[in-house]
Amino acid sequence: MPHAKAAADRNAPRGLILDFAGVLTVDPHPVHRTWCEAEGLHPEVRRTALNDNPEG
Repeated sequence: MPHAKAAADRNAPRGLILDFAGVLTVDPHPVHRTWCEAEGLHPEVRRTALNDNPEG
């Protein structure tokens, strides 16, 4: 069925949109801070681990 395959190819995703750091959504930083505090961590530990630590 060549037509079925051609139709499926036309409907296949052609890209992937990823949203990091609130580009398309709300700012995630308040949620990250709240999570850190709920886990007994300093509110900025996540940011520090990712931004300031080369192994982060």
